Amino acid sequence: NKEINKVYLPAGEWYQFFTEEKYEGNRELYVETPMEMLPVYVKAGSIITMQTVDQHAGEKPSDTLAVHFYYGKQANTFEYYEDQGDMYEYLNGKFLTRNFVYEPSRNTLSVSKVKGSHVSKFKYLRFYMHGFPANASIRLNGKAVNISTAQLEMMPGVSQFDPIGKSIDAKKAEAGSFVTEHSKDEITISW
Repeated sequence: NKEINKVYLPAGEWYQFFTEEKYEGNRELYVETPMEMLPVYVKAGSIITMQTVDQHAGEKPSDTLAVHFYYGKQANTFEYYEDQGDMYEYLNGKFLTRNFVYEPSRNTLSVSKVKGSHVSKFKYLRFYMHGFPANASIRLNGKAVNISTAQLEMMPGVSQFDPIGKSIDAKKAEAGSFVTEHSKDEITISW
């Protein structure tokens, strides 16, 4: 018994968050919406940063920041912000920012130099390249990088069983991936 719901996608290209299926916007879709897979769509050209879940302020997250990038035709800019997270040091200017700029006309994703005095808790950046052509040759600061295929469970469940005891199949996405050091310098990814 799967519920069907109507979803409206505005103009543009969209990726289904859990499965990577790509849709043209400016239309309504009727989609299955089981409890374990909400109808979440990501606009092409989007840049989303993620980290491991912190259960409390004292818990240490992974040392790798995940940067999910969705291939598309429209330019986009995203400002990343980080601070200590448990104090008010940001009021004294102790934070950092970086701008992520996607320019499809130049086939680049640029990450600006770090601004600010906060030292990032992340030693590495793992880029996930969603929806890129299979033959895309990815370069990091002009040098070719090896892309590995990553199986992603975008929102891992708390349990593999729903409240009424039936098994839930986790939906997995697949994306090309590579890791680089989280230096303070500018980073340019091109293809």
